[in-house]
Amino acid sequence: MAQVVEKATKAKLVKKTEGGKKPAVKKSTAVKPVVKKKVVEKTPAFDLAVVESGGKQYVVRPDEIFDIEKIDGEKKITFDKVLLVKKGSDVKIGTPYLDGEKIEAEITEHHKGKKIIVFKYKNKTRYKRKQGHRQQLTRVKID
Repeated sequence: MAQVVEKATKAKLVKKTEGGKKPAVKKSTAVKPVVKKKVVEKTPAFDLAVVESGGKQYVVRPDEIFDIEKIDGEKKITFDKVLLVKKGSDVKIGTPYLDGEKIEAEITEHHKGKKIIVFKYKNKTRYKRKQGHRQQLTRVKID
């Protein structure tokens, strides 16, 4: 039984047997046909919007990725609290929210934010307290 030794090079993977003989390799000469795919560019429903989530307001644009406070959910979420929408030169401002406007978003991941240190200190009384905190965040991509 001949032992096969594999030797990797930059261009290809070369196999050699103990006797130094190279095994026969079949090369395909068939040319694959080129299939052109139609690229359909969708026009965004808005250019700019201001949404509210977790008591904070975020300026969002189509295909933008940003972090918000953790929201339970798996795939899609809808921002119902829309304060402003800009479509071209048309700007709609709510009082305080716009009726009927919704912004769709996709949840990409849940993660923790940067660690912060909460340090309490009172002089002359030997009072010191140190506590760390990492905020739970959700990364969202606007559709």
